[in-house]
Amino acid sequence: QKTSQEYEILSIPTIILFEQGVAQKTIIGALPKKKLQEKLEEFLK
Repeated sequence: QKTSQEYEILSIPTIILFEQGVAQKTIIGALPKKKLQEKLEEFLK
């Protein structure tokens, strides 16, 4: 509960992408596999 409040998670699923320990991007909601891959690849560039 503390972690969900810290990162303001209100919906499931929620994916938070971190870089060097700092939250950089949040993906909220169920997405088709291809769309999720696109968002992850975009972040990893």
